[in-house]
Amino acid sequence: MQNFRSLDVAESDLETSASEVATHRVSARTFAPALSTLGSGAVAGLVLGLSDVVRASLAAGSWVGLPVAAALCGLWLWFGQLLAIVAWGGRLLAASIKRRLSHAAAWPALVAVFAGAVTLLLARKLFAGGGIRQTYVASLGTWALPLCIAAAAWLAARATGGALERIKRWKNVAAAAAGAVSIAALVVDACAPGGYLYLHVMLLALGVVLATQAVELLRLPRFVRHAACVTSLLTLPSLVTFPASRSARELMAQPTWAGLELIDYAQYHIDFDRDGQSPVFGGGDCDDGDASAFLGATERPRDGHDSNCDGLDDPKPTSLVFEPFHGQSAQLAKQISERAKQFPTVVVLVDALRFDRIGNPRFPNLAQLARESIRFSQAYSTAATTLISVPAMMSGSVRSTRSRDNIAQSLARAGQSSHFIAPDVITAHFQLLGSADPVSSFSGRESIPTNRARGWGVGDTVSTGVQMTHKALELLDSARPPDLLWLHYFDVHQWNALEEAGLPPSGDVARYDAVLERLDACFRPLFERRERVNIVLLADHGEGLGARGVRYHGNLVFQELAHIPFLVRVPGSEPATVDVPITGTSVFNLLRALRGLEPDDTAALNPLLLQGSADVGPGPGLAGFDDMQWSLLYGRHRLLYMPGQQLTELYDVASDPLEQKNQADENPQLASELLSRLFELHNESRN
Repeated sequence: MQNFRSLDVAESDLETSASEVATHRVSARTFAPALSTLGSGAVAGLVLGLSDVVRASLAAGSWVGLPVAAALCGLWLWFGQLLAIVAWGGRLLAASIKRRLSHAAAWPALVAVFAGAVTLLLARKLFAGGGIRQTYVASLGTWALPLCIAAAAWLAARATGGALERIKRWKNVAAAAAGAVSIAALVVDACAPGGYLYLHVMLLALGVVLATQAVELLRLPRFVRHAACVTSLLTLPSLVTFPASRSARELMAQPTWAGLELIDYAQYHIDFDRDGQSPVFGGGDCDDGDASAFLGATERPRDGHDSNCDGLDDPKPTSLVFEPFHGQSAQLAKQISERAKQFPTVVVLVDALRFDRIGNPRFPNLAQLARESIRFSQAYSTAATTLISVPAMMSGSVRSTRSRDNIAQSLARAGQSSHFIAPDVITAHFQLLGSADPVSSFSGRESIPTNRARGWGVGDTVSTGVQMTHKALELLDSARPPDLLWLHYFDVHQWNALEEAGLPPSGDVARYDAVLERLDACFRPLFERRERVNIVLLADHGEGLGARGVRYHGNLVFQELAHIPFLVRVPGSEPATVDVPITGTSVFNLLRALRGLEPDDTAALNPLLLQGSADVGPGPGLAGFDDMQWSLLYGRHRLLYMPGQQLTELYDVASDPLEQKNQADENPQLASELLSRLFELHNESRN
């Protein structure tokens, strides 16, 4: 029939009505470009997906496997097509608006205003992170980025208004430029710090959009675009049944995967009951219509509903016993407390100090203190993030709350004083917690001024160790020294940022030890007072230094980041080593004991009670929660769990202190029972 002829034939056929011709023209002009753009988006997504598979394989040292490759390529394919559909709709809307504008300058101005407004809304989200909002990047970028995008949009609108033919003549050059900028966006994404999800998704979307434009300009054969679209249909099942094998989930945890940002973004938005878990990409939510049903939720017995998504209506039975440590040496702990309360107590917290540096002769002052102290060899922080781990130390709870006294408030109620000294970077960092800032409870606070360096890594670039020790000695020598002096040393944290002569080159891990060596010398005048003060030395977390692909710290709690030094020296007390696993929450009741206060039974156990005990049992299970990884200490075992990837690791820290051999597959029953306990403690900590 004539209605189904090509557009050219229809226009020349006198028997076809004008309305039919118009209808046919709209159909052809509307859907042909849409199909072309959809195919181009699929090709761009496929290319980027394959590049991501290569990156993941290189990071893992082996081929990722067909299921993972299909899932990752499928994710990129659908992402590319989604952006292509949005772009096509935007073109239709733009063409409709442009035809109704009478003035030539109105269209570029409208495009600039629209682009700037959208970017402003996005920029406010991009630069709202706790770290980046402290930098010049955030203060300038919130307004500079929208202005730059608006200017670029105005220029593009002006250029395309009368230069379409020139662009067509130079399409290969334009395609190459779009491809180059696309690659640049992906490189920036790979180099940008983690944790800023909207920043990464914006960069990835920019890369896909530009890659799609490059494909459009190249005018690839139609069958190539159709093949890419068909490939997206073939990969759809891999997205529904996301790879669940351990090897696949371990690969998912690789930080080099750009596609993981897309998974996080999709899971964040496809979570309709807002319970923190998603039903897609292995998110762990078996009922997205019930906010009380998700992986790890508290199971309600015999209610006819699977609350924790384990396939059972009742809680799983356990053969493990979670109870407080027994065989406690109360008498010895009391003797130490009686001696300790005669002296001021000094907490020396060294930010990012690794456990394995204690006892090294290169750091003689730390080594001597360790030889003379009660040394807790199996101490772990509850997180590798300072704003999580330090409040837990000060409150005795893995998640401190406003209704709970911290150590400074406890001393104030007992009529004792406390003082906190740290570089101004740290005090400003704690102020991000607002009313939950534990430092604000200290009766005295002092900030050591720095140059407050700005950039992606917020911190100072000058050493503050000497000034910290000098201020501490001034307070201890004053007429009324504080009963508790908390010192937060920051030099080691800034090991790769300090701008001082004589240090190894930036990026060299040897800088870490060189900075610690200088800080160790700063400790000498303070440690010389050790017969007149109690000293508690510890770290808030460790440092990756390249282990498991992590150079610094934060968000993860594996051994190099969570195992911390923990030394307690009380004048007149005998040195000892305690091998019982403990966490940083023990600091709260330890300090109460050293100041002569009764223990808080709702907080973690005073670790002095564990000294000299032969068998204290596996304990209640001690939990830690960072953003990307959780942990549980139980006896000689340590469980690690990544909720985003549902990746479980189990280590025997007694025989494998460096956590090299994962026993989760060898001992699935123990791993499952410990994971259930970890979920239980996590739910309790949120209440």
